[in-house]
Amino acid sequence: MNRVFLPLLFTIFTLLLISKENFAQFIPKEKPQEVASMSRFYWESSFGLQIGGITNVEISPALGYTLVKNFSAGVGISYIFYQNNYYVPAYRTNIFGGSTYLRYQIIDRFLIQGEVQLLNYDSFDDFTGEKIRKTVPGYLLGVGYRQWFSDKMFGDIFLLWNFNDVNDYPYNNPILRITFGGFIKG
Repeated sequence: MNRVFLPLLFTIFTLLLISKENFAQFIPKEKPQEVASMSRFYWESSFGLQIGGITNVEISPALGYTLVKNFSAGVGISYIFYQNNYYVPAYRTNIFGGSTYLRYQIIDRFLIQGEVQLLNYDSFDDFTGEKIRKTVPGYLLGVGYRQWFSDKMFGDIFLLWNFNDVNDYPYNNPILRITFGGFIKG
């Protein structure tokens, strides 16, 4: 009986598997919209200008990449010419820097950004009075708002807070930043 029962059971089981494939409903999966890798890249830049007793000229371009929907990362560089005419002689320095950031779009146009920034500039040693080159980190976190000008061009305004607020950092809390940018292709 076992000799007949086992092959019969095996045959029925195999036919059920085959028939399931034949009667199953075929639902094609939606292909995810293919996004060219270049369309995920975007550029942005901020420009600052202050003229008077303190002169501050800043240019800060950045390149970002959309990792997944609503989440992006980027790197940027900064150049700032700074002159304080209240000192005699006037204090001047060229500030060079770099930054990396993560940005998340919470809802429609509202953003959260975390950023690590390093700024390098001439400073005076408190003990010797000599000029020394100093690198100061900034750990920034804040919120922003994005305004779209077209399907590729945008402007952002951020209110950032430096959690490493030391006297050596050239900006005071809060930091207001306005940037303009756009997606490269797509």
